Amino acid sequence: LELSGQGSLPSDEIAAHWSRIGVSPTRRALYLHDVTVAPHLRGKGAGRRYIERIEADARREDASAIVLHAYDSLGFWTKQGYALWPDPPAERPETSALLYKVLG
Repeated sequence: LELSGQGSLPSDEIAAHWSRIGVSPTRRALYLHDVTVAPHLRGKGAGRRYIERIEADARREDASAIVLHAYDSLGFWTKQGYALWPDPPAERPETSALLYKVLG
């Protein structure tokens, strides 16, 4: 995973797109979006393993957190340790939840 700017991790079965965002002058975060797991792989741990890989690569690139919007997958993300953003921006649709995870 190359985290120098923007990119994606496409495959036939799992894909994610990401962008690096600045949280402060000294902290950077990865904004993860459009994560897709093929229907036949859902519920088999493929998504969890994929996210673990993204998190490990983000840590190696000194990202301090991952931020994302969840539309119909809030349960999956909370199981992976993501929390609701305490004060989400008002311009986001009510159908999504802004989540984050601080990387250690």
